[in-house]
Amino acid sequence: ELMKKYPNNLKFFAQSNPYFSYRLSKPPKGKGDNAAILEDLKKLLEDFKSLL
Repeated sequence: ELMKKYPNNLKFFAQSNPYFSYRLSKPPKGKGDNAAILEDLKKLLEDFKSLL
């Protein structure tokens, strides 16, 4: 479900120790870089939390 929601940003690597890789989206104009990054990561973590 998350892979469909974030097709270009989230990748899953199935190895002996599986992990996800996440590429940040481009921040909207007018927002500071740090604020945009935190909002982006917060949204991703909330989506992960909803799966639990």
